[in-house]
Amino acid sequence: MVSSQYHKGMSKTASPEGLEMLKPFQEEIGARVTAFFQSEIGQDQNLKGEAGRITDQIVSEFAERPAKRIRGALAMVAYEMFGGQDREQALQLAVALEVSQNSLVILDDVMDESVTRRGGPTAQEMFKAFIGTGNPGIGNHLATNAGVILGYAAEEMVLEIPCDSSRKVRLLQIYNRNMKITGYGQGRDLVSDSNGLPTEEDVYQTIGLKTGPYTFMNPLQTGACLAGASDDTIAHLGDFGWHAGVAFQLRDDYLGVFGEEAAMGKSALSDVREGKMTLLMQYVLSHAGEKDKALVKAVKGADEVSEHDLLAVRRAMLRSGALQYVETKMYEEASMATEVLDYHTEWDPKGVAFLRKLIGFLIKRDV
Repeated sequence: MVSSQYHKGMSKTASPEGLEMLKPFQEEIGARVTAFFQSEIGQDQNLKGEAGRITDQIVSEFAERPAKRIRGALAMVAYEMFGGQDREQALQLAVALEVSQNSLVILDDVMDESVTRRGGPTAQEMFKAFIGTGNPGIGNHLATNAGVILGYAAEEMVLEIPCDSSRKVRLLQIYNRNMKITGYGQGRDLVSDSNGLPTEEDVYQTIGLKTGPYTFMNPLQTGACLAGASDDTIAHLGDFGWHAGVAFQLRDDYLGVFGEEAAMGKSALSDVREGKMTLLMQYVLSHAGEKDKALVKAVKGADEVSEHDLLAVRRAMLRSGALQYVETKMYEEASMATEVLDYHTEWDPKGVAFLRKLIGFLIKRDV
């Protein structure tokens, strides 16, 4: 259990109201995600073999764990904001984005060597349990393969949305570009400190690329595109999504070190063990005293990280002012996102109100 002293600053204040606003989407999209995987399990049985059947079972169990369904919800809200009338279209896009998100999460867990996600084992750990101890590396390969399969399945769902062909081409262009940019962000993250401590600007750019395009920009822009929104509108939704994504990720990074394991469904040691170059980490390594810098460097990315090590890193971050600084930057990004909403007085008030409330929830959540 994390001591209450570590919740000064970015306190644990996720509001039930925030979760309630997502609940209708969670239920509807979650039911469609379940239906999708049930359907997939029955497809191409003669081609899959034992590995394919196990893949179906593992990704289905993984994807159906409780989730916020933010991306699917945003796609549906954007679709309705800009005049979309066919809810089935919006739902198909929402499910495609949720499947796509699971693809990226599985691949990210392999790259980060994570062992838990959403309160259970990661996909590669489930594959390793299936294989046994003979060759655990194959578990990583099978999880990577599963992530790739899900990525193509998501794109196939987008292709099958019944809409005008020219609109579908535009939709796929937006979808694929945002996914490609996310990949660039992931690559930057993997080598972020390979040539020494990165600048704050470099870390910020990586955060934006990793999170903004696939968590906010893609669902908002594709939802609006499917409804027939203009290019200018889609561009401005991108501005909103970029800043919202950075704010979201800064909160995520805080939770990755200071969060409660029971609430998050993964260990609070994970980000420290994985040596992630978050803004918290960049700040403490740039501004802490020499003793604290040496301590954090020794722990960051170590093969074995204990609860004692984690507490030491937390204390160093507090002493350096990293926690307060990142909180300030998070609120700045959230404010810049809401400024986009303030500017567009012509946008649907109901959708704008949803986005405002969602931003408020996401930067205070504890999960």
